[in-house]
Amino acid sequence: MRDRKLLLQQLNEMTQAAAKMEKKKENMSFTDVMEYSPDTGNWYIPGLWNGNPPMAAVNAGYSEAVMSSRRT
Repeated sequence: MRDRKLLLQQLNEMTQAAAKMEKKKENMSFTDVMEYSPDTGNWYIPGLWNGNPPMAAVNAGYSEAVMSSRRT
């Protein structure tokens, strides 16, 4: 849970920097731009390749995780 809060803090910092560059309000947070909850808004997607390209096979877990996240 601590890592998710750290991720949200970093996203907030990047959002504030982008808002400053776009001359928008200074106290903008990531959740002002997108709906996000640290408790439910995280998915793990494994790497695309099994091995080293160019001869690496595609990881089947990658496709399954992407399809699962698209259904939610």
